[in-house]
Amino acid sequence: MVVDAKGTLRPDLADRLTREPIVPEPIEVKKWVTRRAGARRIRRMADLLPKGAKPQAVAGFRVRRRG
Repeated sequence: MVVDAKGTLRPDLADRLTREPIVPEPIEVKKWVTRRAGARRIRRMADLLPKGAKPQAVAGFRVRRRG
């Protein structure tokens, strides 16, 4: 299940993130989770999880176009 920063379900991104080769880049996690806007996004995305479901794993991705 993939939810974007606006809280929209994105099955197209779920497919791409599990199918295509991904080239990861390191990020500063503390910057993302300690910013007020970042915390709101995380809570909004968590609210979209199915009620009563316990996630097996949670990951955050920042998707950028190369070029």
